[in-house]
Amino acid sequence: MQTLPGTAWNTLDTVARLADSITWESGSDSLSAMQCAQACIAARDLLPPPTAGEPSPTPTLAPGPDALAPYVELLHTTARSLAGLGAADAAAQTEVAAEALTAVREQ
Repeated sequence: MQTLPGTAWNTLDTVARLADSITWESGSDSLSAMQCAQACIAARDLLPPPTAGEPSPTPTLAPGPDALAPYVELLHTTARSLAGLGAADAAAQTEVAAEALTAVREQ
């Protein structure tokens, strides 16, 4: 079983890879996708890496903005959890990532 920081680390790592994978996707805002990935990595680097388990696979997304909504909500939940742990800097970077991911397919 992973700790909350380990789970947050995995979430941020997975969403960073997801954002990287859609950076050059037609119909996506590449700058927002890159900003999301960078913010996820910045937040992840402030946390201890998980001590158990394997990385989650990079998700495959359906077209359209609705496919990103669960990941945006996951980032908001992760940010609230990190803030509750007193990891304010990681929480702030996670919120930046969530806002950037929201903009990726809003065009």
